Amino acid sequence: MTRKQIIFIQQAKRMLQDTCGLDEGWYRQTLKIAGGVDSSTKLDNAGFERVMAAFEGMGFRDPAQQDRTRAATYWRDAAAMQNVFASRREVALIRELVAQTKYADGLEGLCRVWSNRRTSHVAKLRPKEAHNVIEMLKAVIERQSREVA
Repeated sequence: MTRKQIIFIQQAKRMLQDTCGLDEGWYRQTLKIAGGVDSSTKLDNAGFERVMAAFEGMGFRDPAQQDRTRAATYWRDAAAMQNVFASRREVALIRELVAQTKYADGLEGLCRVWSNRRTSHVAKLRPKEAHNVIEMLKAVIERQSREVA
């Protein structure tokens, strides 16, 4: 969990307490059931998304998502996609890593190879495929840095 995510959860908690009258016991129970932890600082990214999806189901709306048409289900959609496609963090990391390699212009091709021609979109990689692409890109970057030296 990042500091920004912890602050965001606390803001969502306060908003729900103010608008719905939910108490600290409710909050702790949500953390335990949705996130599998007793403190927001112990959440991993998947747990964070599940807790935010639970908050969204209770009426929380992310102010940053208000202008988007899917704002009402943003976190529920993210939680539903867990273990189906690569997470937003994995996608961002892949894009960051590929920019440092000689494959910068061939991300679609890499996705096709690592998904056995199932997809050319990095966001449609399965979690295991995304992990494999990330590890391969790390190895390429390391090999490229040794070749330069």
